Amino acid sequence: MAAGQIIPRALAYSSITSALVMTKFSDRTNPGSDLPDWLRGVAPACVEGCDQEVFRIARRSYDSPWRFYHAWSHIAACLAQFAEQKFDNPRTVLLALLYHDAVYVPGSKDNETRSAELAERMLRYRSSVPEIERRTISRMILLTANHHSAAHRLTPDEAKLIDIDLSILGQAWPVYQDYMRGVRREFCPAVTSDFRYRIGRRAFLEGVLRQRRIFMTDEMANRLEATARSNISKEIDLLKAEAGFFGGVVARLLSRH
Repeated sequence: MAAGQIIPRALAYSSITSALVMTKFSDRTNPGSDLPDWLRGVAPACVEGCDQEVFRIARRSYDSPWRFYHAWSHIAACLAQFAEQKFDNPRTVLLALLYHDAVYVPGSKDNETRSAELAERMLRYRSSVPEIERRTISRMILLTANHHSAAHRLTPDEAKLIDIDLSILGQAWPVYQDYMRGVRREFCPAVTSDFRYRIGRRAFLEGVLRQRRIFMTDEMANRLEATARSNISKEIDLLKAEAGFFGGVVARLLSRH
């Protein structure tokens, strides 16, 4: 790994964890007036038992300069989707959404693992969230590493969380284009070349299209599935045009694995 990739990896985790204050939780059951503005519309039960530091660190973690799609704007969009739905355990889903991309280094295979670890440390020391709920939050975060890997074993809340994370795929084409460009900027040239990115991205997208259904819940599938498939197909066409014949052959081979 090049030195330019090692530095972001170190900063992504150590700069956040160093900010943790390992003092005993103050046992406040409601942060009340300490809540940041972006949580003002959230039901009190969703933040009950959490110190304001839980939310401050979550927000701060998305400010790293190499984020273009996986930035706070992504979490803000997730929170907007969260506000429109009902959950069995809304606090659990909210905290998982806030931390699911808290540690993000493009190309890294352990982003979700490190994000789950950060959430666990914050909630253990700065909240009264019980251990069983913290384990559920960690599981939800880990599920976002491969959205379709456990499709048949999801709880209703887990299915909704995954759909919220994937909802960008079903937005209007100009919004999808911003997502598409943002992801590319995160990877090129910091992680890989444009040519290799085009091949890998196309293989990934073709794998998504082969899923019987992109979205887990009927509600999101009915609302976003058709648009998501159209958007993904458009991006694949653009990648095909850029990569040429050889790139297309490699992408097809990769998408079968």
